[in-house]
Amino acid sequence: MCHDEVILYVKWHNNAFEWSKRLGVPTLVLHYADYEDAKFNKTVSTLLDFLEMKQKGQAKPFHTLEATVASNICMELYHLLIFEFR
Repeated sequence: MCHDEVILYVKWHNNAFEWSKRLGVPTLVLHYADYEDAKFNKTVSTLLDFLEMKQKGQAKPFHTLEATVASNICMELYHLLIFEFR
């Protein structure tokens, strides 16, 4: 994510949390790290319980490498733009 996207991301989530509290909408917060191998099955189970759904079949594996690499590249470019070109 780049700077403007980070700001929009944070604002969107802040608004979502605020409105869910105001309207009394149940929420479940999942973190990216919750999908790691050791926590994957528990995370899927927690999500299905929250949605009041039953699991049908096997969940597809969660691959983190591509997203992590893309995120790191974006952050490196962001830092380069912020600190090198000021």
